[in-house]
Amino acid sequence: MNKNIFFATIIVILLYTGCNNINNRKMAVLSLRELPNFVQDTLRKLPVDKYGCYPDLIDFTNKFHYRSTTIGPWQHEQILTDSINQVSYSFSYDTPRPFIVTSTFIAFPMTYVNSLKEFHSNTLSFRVVYIER
Repeated sequence: MNKNIFFATIIVILLYTGCNNINNRKMAVLSLRELPNFVQDTLRKLPVDKYGCYPDLIDFTNKFHYRSTTIGPWQHEQILTDSINQVSYSFSYDTPRPFIVTSTFIAFPMTYVNSLKEFHSNTLSFRVVYIER
């Protein structure tokens, strides 16, 4: 019995001690119209696949990669990795997408976007994480 409690405790500790790199970064909340014009234009013209889904990552730098980690069938976290500088940014499994990466920030919607029409709304807000150089 004690062995099971010990292993369960170790698993819980490992799950909750993941490094979240955005906690120590400068962040802000911006509305859609406060984002740069090239970002607004891209969001309003997003390509969708045959299922009506848009991309998980919109990368204006061409150096970031998106991946998600899973534990069994459950998504654990979402990770953006700068392939040139080898810097990773971890986000919670429930962070809304798409992630938008420019040379100065990473942005993502504050709420889930259920329709591309929401990208035409001025009420949509984004959390912005500024990238340190």
